[in-house]
Amino acid sequence: MSLESSIGDLVSKTTLLLDYFNGKKASIDAAVVAAIAAVPANKKILYVHQLNGLDTNDGGPLSPLKTIDKAIAITPVGGVCSIRLLSDYAITAHITIEGTSVELRSDTIGTKRTIRPAYFKDANGVTNLAGLSFLLSAQIVARDMVFEFPSATGQVPVPSGGFNAFLKSNTTGTAPLLPVKLIDCEIADLPGATATLCSAAASGLILTVTGVIFPSGFAGRYVAAVAAGTAANTLSNIVTNLATL
Repeated sequence: MSLESSIGDLVSKTTLLLDYFNGKKASIDAAVVAAIAAVPANKKILYVHQLNGLDTNDGGPLSPLKTIDKAIAITPVGGVCSIRLLSDYAITAHITIEGTSVELRSDTIGTKRTIRPAYFKDANGVTNLAGLSFLLSAQIVARDMVFEFPSATGQVPVPSGGFNAFLKSNTTGTAPLLPVKLIDCEIADLPGATATLCSAAASGLILTVTGVIFPSGFAGRYVAAVAAGTAANTLSNIVTNLATL
């Protein structure tokens, strides 16, 4: 075979290869675009209205979800869930957070929304304060929230320890750390309230408060089982900008 013939054959095959690639390029590009679009957004901004929302809605400001639980559930593991409350919100059981960073805030900066946790009995008959339960890699930032703690008067058995905390991780839970930041929030006590804000149990606790209003005499209720007046820098598992607890 002559050199000219070999070159011609090579050019012909190269042309066929290029034609084949060009024919497939559009479908390859389309497949890549579809694959990228299928990756869920790592941050969700979701609106919640407990009275008017539906958990079948998309979570937009005009079609809010009904529950905080649903907002957390549809956020990818390892993602950020920014929940904008359009109304006050009652919590009647634990809301579990695992593998998610949660921002809980009013839909309007400067306008506070009230969170009202209630007492309930668990399967063992123990009185629990409904709240946010931290599992692996969870953290929360709350802004422009009022956390209204209910009266413990008449509760039998009497709520105590971590069962009486709003932000919690139990001793056998998978959360090694509870990062909590409160910005321009308020803790409000109904008459007879005894609840604590946090329960670190065996976990480390990072508690940062900025512009937060606490009830008079709240000492001893920042963290369960930490006595009033305890210097924060004497506690091995707590880092906070509060001088005493």
